Amino acid sequence: MRAARSALIALCMALLPGCVPTEPFRTQLNSIAPLPKDAPCAGGRLQTTAAQPDQSNHEHTDAFDLYFVEFDELGLLYPQGMEGAGLASCQIDALMHDLEALAAREAGLSIVVYVHGWKHNASSTDGDVKHFRRLLGGTYLVELAKKEEFGLAPHRVVGVFVSWRGDSMAIPDPMKSASFWDRKNTAQRVAEGESRTLFSRLRGFEATQNGGPRPASGENKVFMILMGHSFGGLILFNSISGALINYLYDGAREPGSRDLVPRFGDMVILANPAVEATRYTPLHRAAVSRGGFDRYQAPVFVSITSTADWATGMAFPLGRDVSTIFETKLSDEERTANRNTMGHVDGYITHELRKRTDTLDTCPGWAPVMNPDAPDAVAREKRNLDLEKVNSRAFFGDDPETLTLRPGWTRDFCGNTTLTHQRFEPNSPIWNVQTDKDIVPDHNDITEPIFVSFVRQIYHDAVIYPLLVERSKSFKSPEQLKAQGTPKKQ
Repeated sequence: MRAARSALIALCMALLPGCVPTEPFRTQLNSIAPLPKDAPCAGGRLQTTAAQPDQSNHEHTDAFDLYFVEFDELGLLYPQGMEGAGLASCQIDALMHDLEALAAREAGLSIVVYVHGWKHNASSTDGDVKHFRRLLGGTYLVELAKKEEFGLAPHRVVGVFVSWRGDSMAIPDPMKSASFWDRKNTAQRVAEGESRTLFSRLRGFEATQNGGPRPASGENKVFMILMGHSFGGLILFNSISGALINYLYDGAREPGSRDLVPRFGDMVILANPAVEATRYTPLHRAAVSRGGFDRYQAPVFVSITSTADWATGMAFPLGRDVSTIFETKLSDEERTANRNTMGHVDGYITHELRKRTDTLDTCPGWAPVMNPDAPDAVAREKRNLDLEKVNSRAFFGDDPETLTLRPGWTRDFCGNTTLTHQRFEPNSPIWNVQTDKDIVPDHNDITEPIFVSFVRQIYHDAVIYPLLVERSKSFKSPEQLKAQGTPKKQ
C-alpha cells in the first residue's frame, strides 16, 4: 500500500510541475483566553502564545475575529501527531472555546461562515481569504451603522473560513481546470466527514446562546449566516440538507398560528453551487409536498446560480455525461437532474434575479460602500440601511407577519435588482434562484457589489426587519414612502 502511494506521488510529481502540499496551512493556535489544560485534543499544548500570522487559526483585528478550520482529503481534521500538521487537529475545539469566551464579553455575535470552492485553500494569500476579510470588514461597517441608525448594540463580527484542499495542483490556472472532477470527489468526502460536526456544533452554540428558537423580535445574542461557493456549496449543502428536510416537517402546525420553518443558523446561502440537481431533488420535493406556507417568512435556504457560470453550466454536465454513463435513470427528470447542477434545471427554479430594465432607481441615493475604511463609510452605510428599511416597508406593509405573497410576485431591491417568483409555493422559504451575467458574470464573480448587496438585504429580512417591526417608530410614514424623498429619522 505504501509502495502504491509512493508511486502515485512520484507520478504526480513527474507529470506536473508540482502538487500542492497535503499539510494544513493553519498549524498554530492563537486563542483569546487560556484553554483548559484537560482539553481532549491536545492537552496543555493547546495554547500557542506566539503564533505566526500566516500559520495561525485565528486572526484578530479591531473590526472582526477570523477563524480557520481545515479538513484533509478524507474530510477529517488533520491527524494529531501528523508531521507538518501542528495543532490543526484542535481547530474546531479552539474555535468553539473562543466563541464561548466572545459571547460572554460581547453584546452579541454576528457569525459569518464561508466554505470555499475549487482552486482555493486557507493560505493567507488565497484570493477567497482576501475577499472574506473584506466581507467581514463590510459586515463590521453594517454593525456600526445599525447602532447609528437603529440604536442596536453592535455585534462582534466573527468569521469562520472552512477550508479543504480545493487547490491541489501547483500549476497555472488554465491547466488547473483538469482537477475539476478529482476535487469534486474530495469535496464529497469533506461533506460526509467532520464538516458535519463543525456545522452542528455551531448551530448548537447559536441555539444555546439564544435560548432556543429565535424569538419573533429578532433580538438575538447570536446571528449566523452560512455560505458556500462552488464545491464549497456542495460541502455545505450535503452536510446540512438532511437537517433542512427535517425542519420542513418539524413541529405540529396549529390552525391559525404562524407556521415558521426552523432555521439552520439564520440563513444558508449557496453561490454557483457545483451540486448535481439529484442531490437537491429531495429538499425540493419536500418543500413542494409539505406546502402550507400561507405567509411569507425570510428564506431559510437560498441557492443562486448564474446562467453565465461556465463551470456549472458547461463543464459540469459534460463531465457528468462521462461519469454517469453506466447509471440508470428512470425518467426524464432524473436524466436532467443527474446531469446538471441544481441551478441549471429550469423545472427546479423558484425565482429569477435580474437588473431592473427600466430607468427608475429603486432607492435614490443608495450606493454600495466600496471602501470600508473611508472617513464617511459609516455615515454612507447608515444611509443605505435607512433606504433599505424604507424600501422593505414598501414591500412588507404595516404588518409583515400577515404578508401573504401570490404566484408571480416581484420585489425590487436597493441596487436596482428585481426578484421575481417563477413557480411552486410563493411563500416557501426554500429558494432556488437563477440570475445572469449582469449580476454574477462568471463562476467566481460572487463578490460583485450588486450581488453582495442583494444577499445582504435578503439576510436582513431574517435578522433586522423583525426587530424593526416592533420598533415601528423607526419607520417612515406612508407620505414619506410615497414621496421617496431623502430619508430622515423620526
